[in-house]
Amino acid sequence: MPTFQYKARTRQGELVSGSIEAQDRRTAVGILSRKGYVPFHVEGGTAKPASTSSAGGTNGKSARKPGSGLLGLFGKGTAKPQPANGKTSTRPALQPKLKPSTAPKPRSAFSKTTKGFSATNLLGRWGAPGRLTIKHKPRLRDIARFTRQLANLIKAGMALRQALASLSRQTDLGLMQPIVHDLHEQIVRGSSLSDALSQHPDAFNALFINMVRAGEASGQLHQVLRQLNEYQEQTLELREKVTTAMVYPSFIMLVGFGVVVFFMTVMLPKFAKMFEDFGSGLPASTQIMVDIGLFCRQKWWLIALIVFGLSLLFKRWKSTPDGRHRLDSWKLRMPVFGRVVRANAFVQFSRTLGTLLGNGVPVLSALRILSRTITNRVIAGAIEEAEAKVTDGTTISQPLARSGVFPNTLLEMLSIGEQTGDMPGALDNIAETYEQEMDRDIKIMTSMLEPIVIVVMALFVGFIIFSILMAVFEMTSGLTS
Repeated sequence: MPTFQYKARTRQGELVSGSIEAQDRRTAVGILSRKGYVPFHVEGGTAKPASTSSAGGTNGKSARKPGSGLLGLFGKGTAKPQPANGKTSTRPALQPKLKPSTAPKPRSAFSKTTKGFSATNLLGRWGAPGRLTIKHKPRLRDIARFTRQLANLIKAGMALRQALASLSRQTDLGLMQPIVHDLHEQIVRGSSLSDALSQHPDAFNALFINMVRAGEASGQLHQVLRQLNEYQEQTLELREKVTTAMVYPSFIMLVGFGVVVFFMTVMLPKFAKMFEDFGSGLPASTQIMVDIGLFCRQKWWLIALIVFGLSLLFKRWKSTPDGRHRLDSWKLRMPVFGRVVRANAFVQFSRTLGTLLGNGVPVLSALRILSRTITNRVIAGAIEEAEAKVTDGTTISQPLARSGVFPNTLLEMLSIGEQTGDMPGALDNIAETYEQEMDRDIKIMTSMLEPIVIVVMALFVGFIIFSILMAVFEMTSGLTS
């Protein structure tokens, strides 16, 4: 029987290693899980030579059946069937004989014709391992729900394999459900959780993967998952604050735009026809509005095409490194909205760096992960420059100060944390400080945007009404004369 070398941790976090005999890797992982271990490394599978008198083996060959083990379970390495006449069949195993023109294409694990999600769909039509692909990125809320539930199950004493199996059967995880199913399959095959997470970069970023890897090494995986969930919930709360603050101004702008379009495309043409019937000319302001409304009604397709083309050009420009850098720099310099963007970026910076350093991630690795996590490229570039300076032995606050991006308050609080040796605590204080500042800036921005939007919309609507009234006054004056 094959022998597998394993490394695992007990429920108390102690590291254990050794060897175990099992028919295949899946069976070995199951035996270790039943013993209360959490395996994170299982390799080997070398069969011990059997003697001629051992059951099931002859001529010193192994008694292991062909096609068993991990490859046999997932459709590879399956022994070819032997026909009754003793000749070797040339037809591949598990492959039905199909004509090239009528051979069905393998279904994707997420095909529209596939009802639900199953391991058969994930592994392929004929049992060959498939590649898990998703078209849409899972929502942060679904990832946070998965992280919270996984942390609670592990804390309750459930093994990682059993916890993932339980989560894969739930239906409230959205796009995370097939990903969780794939994570469970990889854990059963002997992969570590961090390695399995790295196969899904659209769902789990470098921060999540490295934090989990640190939790596996320290034996405190459930605590790391709870910290990650707190970080995700705080990020969601920040997003909701900004989104909620923009709901009312956006609604007013949408209603005002609809009123302007209605007056210009429906009401003004009716007034223009009425004035033409009376034989009176239109004032210049009214004629301009009528011409604009007529152009919008007749050439709406041209306007839509121009808007669509400009949006494509803007999207392509924004995807370039120079365009992304210029746009992020412009966001930071905006009069009112820029204060909210800066505060949000500083909260993200301090929360992420504090979480990484608090879980034992080295400074250089933490800065490297942080530069990939920060969405603003101006701040991310300053962090990358700081990473290069830190390798020379300097502190974090000094190279960050040279970038000119970070405020003095943040740098001074960071410097105090470096002097006292409590960087995570200092970063938590920075996050709380700028989170309060962001709340105040959001209230200021909302209180300023609402009257500005109302005044702008009132000017547009007022100009249209003024144009109509001017035409009416001119027509009535012509009738009286």
